[in-house]
Amino acid sequence: MQGWRRSMEDAHVTITELSDGISLFGVFDGHGGEHVAKFVERHLAEELCSFPVGFSPQGRNERDVSAALRETFHRMDELLFDKKSLPELCSLANRPVQGDSMERLARESRVDPDNIGCTACVCCVTERHFIVANAGDSRAVLCRDGKAVPLSFDHKPNHPEERRRIEASGGTVEPSGPGQFRVNGNLNLSRALGDLTYKRQRGLRPEQQTICATPDVMVEERTARDEFVVICCDGVWDMMENQEVVDFVLERVPTLRSRAQ
Repeated sequence: MQGWRRSMEDAHVTITELSDGISLFGVFDGHGGEHVAKFVERHLAEELCSFPVGFSPQGRNERDVSAALRETFHRMDELLFDKKSLPELCSLANRPVQGDSMERLARESRVDPDNIGCTACVCCVTERHFIVANAGDSRAVLCRDGKAVPLSFDHKPNHPEERRRIEASGGTVEPSGPGQFRVNGNLNLSRALGDLTYKRQRGLRPEQQTICATPDVMVEERTARDEFVVICCDGVWDMMENQEVVDFVLERVPTLRSRAQ
């Protein structure tokens, strides 16, 4: 499913065997450019598997996987803060630069992750659970018996909990149209990977920053009535309700239902 834009800024990951008994699926919707989304696409799975508590045979329960997902989201920001990542970001943006002026050229080439970021909605499928970590306004929805079951909720600046964090960190939430709000008059979402300029408040933990990468993690036990999971960016959800998307998929891929049965 794709809109009318000539270029997309989203990326995705599909790994059916991330670890023994665990699959990984995710969508990363970029803003300001596509290269942070591509960077996360490239590194998230590897970093996730580096947490032995979540992915060793001894750490197969949903609590450990949830903790590993949270740490991995924060780890993405740590990598983006590291100036050693700038050459890779420039390459992903098709703007290779070299030399001592790397940071200046990165800024001028609009690849500096200070002002570029992406959402992240990631689903780990284990033998017993769907474990979804979400930061931003991409969304995961489960089809169960033909009905939409939300596996994540959007992070928008006007949500009371999000607004409290934003304002406590010195940020503002400003209206930008009917039902629309932006952080500091800019971003229309309140959590993301990257966007490092919003994450430099000294004395605040990562989850307290104006824009934070800390995901909400939802755990849903699998049942025999589950048919499929849809993960999409806001370009879909702004136009269609959860149930509409489930119906759309069922109408066009009827074999999904027969396979589930």
